[in-house]
Amino acid sequence: DFEKAKLSGQNIIYVVSDGIETCNGDPVKAAKDLHDSNIKAVVNIIGFDVDNSGQKQLLAVAEAGGGQFETVNTAEQFKRVWEKQRVRLYNEWSRWSAENYNQVSSEISKKLNTLYSKKSDFSNLMYDEKSHLTDRGP
Repeated sequence: DFEKAKLSGQNIIYVVSDGIETCNGDPVKAAKDLHDSNIKAVVNIIGFDVDNSGQKQLLAVAEAGGGQFETVNTAEQFKRVWEKQRVRLYNEWSRWSAENYNQVSSEISKKLNTLYSKKSDFSNLMYDEKSHLTDRGP
């Protein structure tokens, strides 16, 4: 689905898991393939009340996906992790927005200056032509 958007930028994915993979898949390979794909995915994992073997596997998935691994045991801890991630993503977006705003503003200024220059050239031509007509008289 990310590829269909045809937009550049990083895609951040969060997977919440309650333990090790039990469906005969390879989540480490899947996360690595996703991370290495052209959609620039970062796979973050939140383990909810997982044992040691589950934590090891989920950490490996997060590392393969270029993301982070967090483990929580309660709903309150889960809410704190989400809030921390929300703040982190908001700050990243704000930084990205500020950087791009400056770039867009610069491009707008260049284009406006070009337009004003053309307007000035056109106004001068109109003034010159009006002067020619006025100087010739009736």
